[in-house]
Amino acid sequence: MSADALIRLGRAYARRRGLALSTVGRLAGGQGAFFDRVAAGRVTIRRVDRAIQWFSDHWPAELTWPGDLLRPEPRPGSPAASAAAGDMTEDPVQAVRAALELARARADAGDPEGARQAQEAAFEAGSRLRPDGRIASVAALCDALHLSRDVYYDVVRRFAGRRGIGRRTRSGSASDRMLRALTSAGDTRFALFRTRLREVQSDTKAAFSEDGRTKDNASRGGPPSSGSRAVRKLAEGR
Repeated sequence: MSADALIRLGRAYARRRGLALSTVGRLAGGQGAFFDRVAAGRVTIRRVDRAIQWFSDHWPAELTWPGDLLRPEPRPGSPAASAAAGDMTEDPVQAVRAALELARARADAGDPEGARQAQEAAFEAGSRLRPDGRIASVAALCDALHLSRDVYYDVVRRFAGRRGIGRRTRSGSASDRMLRALTSAGDTRFALFRTRLREVQSDTKAAFSEDGRTKDNASRGGPPSSGSRAVRKLAEGR
């Protein structure tokens, strides 16, 4: 895909979502100047491919993908894939609760790997986005993370948009877990944090991490945590 074609995708998405192109650059490419770098030919092919995949995963169902551009298949569990499969008609809260129930059942049956997978399915269900790029169900996300709605609204108040510039959460805190979940889900209000967390974007377990130590809560029916060194470094601001 040419630089002009990628920039055209970015502009179309920005118009539909009502976002600045620099904000879309942070979401798709990890930096506000992403499309300027694309125009100047100063991005790697790998980063371009990742950006194109991001657009495919998050492309609004009501917006037609340009017919002259090859679209990669949306990844399973992405908003676009879920919408195409009709999954968005399912109540996210019920989907989360069903996944958590399955996680408990698998944990009780001595299947920690199955419990972990069910926990991740709960997060996927809870982190679905509305057409405007925001979390579809606050209740579902909070249930998936085992956090109260007060935590969600506090994070939105403190970190959404440009209010979050220069602010940090305490590593492993409830606010930290919620902010990571919203960023990982691709909520457009938290695009400014995407650069700092892009290395762990695909690691949904980071959203469940309660601290930096490696431990497996899945065997107890609780959310799994990540012992990833990259996650710990980013969480500590290093």
